Amino acid sequence: RRPRDSLSAVTKGSDGWLTLRFFETAAECVSALADEGWTIWVTGDDENALSLASPHRPDDVAVDIKIAVVIGREADGVCREFADAADRRVVLPLSGF
Repeated sequence: RRPRDSLSAVTKGSDGWLTLRFFETAAECVSALADEGWTIWVTGDDENALSLASPHRPDDVAVDIKIAVVIGREADGVCREFADAADRRVVLPLSGF
């Protein structure tokens, strides 16, 4: 577990609005999400990824489900365990950089 103090420099207080849980491995996290009924969305830039910048929601995207959005590292994306467990790939467009 990471000490809470180390988070404050990064989160700038936003962690007060979130429930943070830490896992030793990605596989443990995937298992917990599945056990709790979460739908897993991972970020990726492949051609089938849904852009979350679109003002129109596709018909196959439910809004009444629990969604865990997994964001990988810029260098190599999400790990294989999350990529394999993903229910959907999404793109989070960034601008201004």
